[in-house]
Amino acid sequence: MADWHGVMSKNSGNLGRDEDFDEEEVWAPYVKEKEDLTLSPTPRKLPRESSSSTNSSSSSSAWRLPSKPRMIRRVGNSETKVVHQQSSAPVKIPDWSKINGKHANIMESSSSSSWVENNNGDSQDGYGEDDDDDDDIVPPHEWLARKLARSQISSFSVCEGMGRTLKGRDLSKVRNAVLTKTGFLEMWMLPDDKDIPTSRIGNEKSVNCDRKTKVLRNEANSTEGNPGSQNSIRTLDRAISDLEMKLVAARAERETIMKDPIISEDLKTVESTVRRKYFMVIGINTAFSSRKRRDSVRETWMPKAEKRKKLEEEQGIVIRFVIGHSSTAGGILDRAIEAEEKVHGDFLRLQHIEGYLELSAKTKIYFATAVSLWDADFYVKVDDDVHVNLATLGMTLAGHIKKPRVYVGCMKSGPVLARKGVKYHEPEYWKFGEVGNKYFRHATGQLYAISKDLATYISINQDVLHKYANEDVSLGSWFIGLDVEHVDDRRLCCGTPPDCEWKAQAGNICVASFDWRCSGICRSVERMMEVHERCGEDKNALWTTNFKQTSRSAI
Repeated sequence: MADWHGVMSKNSGNLGRDEDFDEEEVWAPYVKEKEDLTLSPTPRKLPRESSSSTNSSSSSSAWRLPSKPRMIRRVGNSETKVVHQQSSAPVKIPDWSKINGKHANIMESSSSSSWVENNNGDSQDGYGEDDDDDDDIVPPHEWLARKLARSQISSFSVCEGMGRTLKGRDLSKVRNAVLTKTGFLEMWMLPDDKDIPTSRIGNEKSVNCDRKTKVLRNEANSTEGNPGSQNSIRTLDRAISDLEMKLVAARAERETIMKDPIISEDLKTVESTVRRKYFMVIGINTAFSSRKRRDSVRETWMPKAEKRKKLEEEQGIVIRFVIGHSSTAGGILDRAIEAEEKVHGDFLRLQHIEGYLELSAKTKIYFATAVSLWDADFYVKVDDDVHVNLATLGMTLAGHIKKPRVYVGCMKSGPVLARKGVKYHEPEYWKFGEVGNKYFRHATGQLYAISKDLATYISINQDVLHKYANEDVSLGSWFIGLDVEHVDDRRLCCGTPPDCEWKAQAGNICVASFDWRCSGICRSVERMMEVHERCGEDKNALWTTNFKQTSRSAI
């Protein structure tokens, strides 16, 4: 190719002759040089310059570029103008089809060309997927186009594809394209939308989803045969179950607090104070018409005012009268309970409408509310016409404190009464088999206690637990399908004097005393003090007994 400076000097005479500068005169030598280069199999070299103008490090085959712009002088009528024109050497783009056609033998011998195909149709890049049978060199752009056509990937660009919105099948193709380029598609088996097998490391060219499922099943079968793995799985299942129960219990506690619009002082302070641990919570079931019964209990076995608060702080024993609301909101019955609450402060109001046929629902709501308010080891339900020795009750329950699911009471199995109009009639008698059958074993309703886990279970499942006509039968039915230890302790169902008195003199103090024929102490308002004096425990027993120490010694 001719020298740029030579061309400019060659045409300098024409500038002075025609006083104008023609573009054809400048580029004509290069057009001829371009045609010679196209016909020539190898690029032509520039002529060497003299040794004085050539750098020692320059190559003889390099294109020579002008060191600085040439100044083109234009001659006018009156003055000479100097125009600085920036210029550069033309760029030659090789014609690969012509070059490869004449030098195919040379390129075939080179192992560095990844797009050269062998005679057997396998390419040298290791994929072996090209279908061409000829021995010609495949240019890179053609090789890539064939590769994309076989892999059914329309494009590796996220800006191209069906709809150009990257949705659905088109998005999966872009995903597979990215994973293919990064190499992750060789490691992971990604099933295609049309069950197209994917590649994997090794000699396997394709693995479908069925084989992957079979491998996972084989691994599961091998795990089942390992006793250590089975024990680990059981341990994890129990841990997960415990955490789920705690989570649901916490949610239930929160919901119970937020649902009740009329709450007692216990609910008002529960969120503002740190939740402490209690030993047992005793709920005394009462009604609107039982004001005198409540007073008789306060005068005998239930501490009042400051002593009740001291009992909570020192011994962890919480005692409350449990009652709901009347069918007339804000009526005279509710106002009477509110006035009594201001005097004594020993009520637990439930979000429940009072009624004798609703005792099962009331019991369920009581346990759910008590769990949400107090974190205790045991939750006790007792009627307001039953005499209780609190210290003896505490020592009895302390012996079962390490049992996670325990149900303590006087277990019985009475007849299922199918005849209408009688007391304790069971409308769903047909569920218990033939007429004349008996109930399953359950604790009598005068007094029973359950552990924290069972109370939490009731709180979590209160919406789906079935209610029978009798609340003690309902409670027993809730635990039938559970792994619960039933404790039948006859000290929880002693008779009134002389029965409880003889047992106390023998050193076997009763936990609770009542008359079976009255389902409580007959005429309890008049007789509660008598029973307390004859069957009651020592006055200081409640304050001197260490229930935590008793529980450790029992274990």
